Amino acid sequence: MPATVLHGNCLELLPTIPDGSVDAVVTDPPYGLSDITAKQTVQALTAWLSGDRDFLPAAKGFMGHDWDGFVPPPAVFDELLRVLKPGGHMAVFGSPRTMDLLGMSVRLAGFELRDTLAWLYGSGMPKTTPLKRQFAKRGDDITATHFHGHATGLRPGFEPILLARKPFTGSALDNLVAHGTGALDIASARIPFTSDADRQETTTKNRHGDFGTQHGLNSVYGDYAMLGVRSNYSADGRWPSNVVLDEGSAAQLDAANPINTAAQAGVSRFFYCARASASERPSTPDGTAHVTVKPLALMQWLVDLVAPPGIAHILDPYAGSGTTGEAALRSGHDVTLIEREAAFLPLIQLRLDRTSNAA
Repeated sequence: MPATVLHGNCLELLPTIPDGSVDAVVTDPPYGLSDITAKQTVQALTAWLSGDRDFLPAAKGFMGHDWDGFVPPPAVFDELLRVLKPGGHMAVFGSPRTMDLLGMSVRLAGFELRDTLAWLYGSGMPKTTPLKRQFAKRGDDITATHFHGHATGLRPGFEPILLARKPFTGSALDNLVAHGTGALDIASARIPFTSDADRQETTTKNRHGDFGTQHGLNSVYGDYAMLGVRSNYSADGRWPSNVVLDEGSAAQLDAANPINTAAQAGVSRFFYCARASASERPSTPDGTAHVTVKPLALMQWLVDLVAPPGIAHILDPYAGSGTTGEAALRSGHDVTLIEREAAFLPLIQLRLDRTSNAA
């Protein structure tokens, strides 16, 4: 069956999935956006290292939700490591505030951390107010202090995405042949040229094969001469980057830099732009919606990047509104979704139904 939806705690349901049956994991788990104290951090790390792999300190996270009290413990990633094929990749969203804990949890399970992607978005709003309002509310004379321009936080503008891989023995090529996993699908995730002018500008200036240009001749960025002579640029798009934009951040980036006249495009052309629309976000007739939905284009780009060729089995143990499921189906893959909250199951079904109807 292309899509399987399991309702319940992923720690209870993951053991029902066979060893080595999953090609890739793409998930947006709880970020743990609570006021985590140093004591709670020590408690968690001590418990994890002592064998209490599913320990979670008591806390409430984003908007007071219990499910967001802390990052997933190593017990979750132990199971994800088990169900993945050797060399299988995992893309996991996180928060800048708790990425250190998430990365530690992933590492303790035995994953290799391959990279950290940054999804930049221009619509973030500060979660704090200027302190002058608090001074005024308390009745203090703000003009008598030095803090009238101060606040306790920055406007959020990115979310990190951990790119991890299950280790394998032997070479990457041998693993790829044996299991279809271990490498990223660069071709499927290439960044499209913005226009014929952009394509022409790129291929014209990158004729390294014609001139015998070697890697690493610009020593400012290091010596890569061992890679030999480069070939002419003939790929259908740019090599994917570990930075992904939304339309707002792309517009801000282009506004801050001059437009390349030959390419007729701004600097944002070097990065994948995950465009989204309000209509893609599902809601039920009674108004139920998910509070942390990611753009479908972003999730589909990630699925395309980490999924091996052919029909792959994608897993999301924190399905939310089912964006990973819709992305996987649209890319022609099978998917297993696990979601604990019953209220979100209709949202997942809406996504799966509309994808099936579109096909």
